[in-house]
Amino acid sequence: MSLEMRDVVPLLLNVSHYVTDLVYVLYYLDNMQMEGGNTATLAAKRTDLLHRVVQFRDALRERLPPAEEQDGDTVSARRNVLAMCRILLLDDQLQQSVRDTNVLCLQLLSQNEERGGSSSSNGRLAQQLQNCQLGLFNLVQFIENCTHHQEQEQEQEPTIASPAVGTALREDLSASWQVQTDLLNCLVFDLIAKCPAIRTRYAASVRCTTAEQQTPEQFAAFLHWLKQEEVLAGVPQL
Repeated sequence: MSLEMRDVVPLLLNVSHYVTDLVYVLYYLDNMQMEGGNTATLAAKRTDLLHRVVQFRDALRERLPPAEEQDGDTVSARRNVLAMCRILLLDDQLQQSVRDTNVLCLQLLSQNEERGGSSSSNGRLAQQLQNCQLGLFNLVQFIENCTHHQEQEQEQEPTIASPAVGTALREDLSASWQVQTDLLNCLVFDLIAKCPAIRTRYAASVRCTTAEQQTPEQFAAFLHWLKQEEVLAGVPQL
């Protein structure tokens, strides 16, 4: 049983993208001013998540080995893979922050539905949040099992690594989870683009009466404003 760097690194990068999208979900919910929503609480949670994802990406940059040490069935390559896995497995604070964020978001969406303020889009958002969280923790459990076996194998004579485990992670679990995170990404940015409060603020920022986003260029300009001046302002690493 063995994982390779090509199995692990894309997954870890997608984890950072997913957590960043959760920051955008919090931003959207704050601007929707849902019943039960508290701007200070949402802002604090956004700040916490941003801090976690920056730390996570810094760890990836620091521990990613040189290209020549990433592949191959050698003791060094296996140790490098285990080191990368531990970035995710040992980051309990990141995992707990993801749990807390999902609980908060689902509570707000549920309360909004109970008060008759629901929409089909918000219902899909709640479902997608659940799908992504479940997929992440299934992946964490899978990697924990692989890591445990791989650590045991290091104490034994080297054997030919079986590609089956890496294939299962890369082509089954990781690929299916990325479908879910991509759907979350598309959904939250669609909701943000249609949010009246955000559109009004964007129009004021670019000094026009309307903030059209009909062409690719207009939407790209909106996304740039959203990232640089609103959600990720002051966080150049993301």
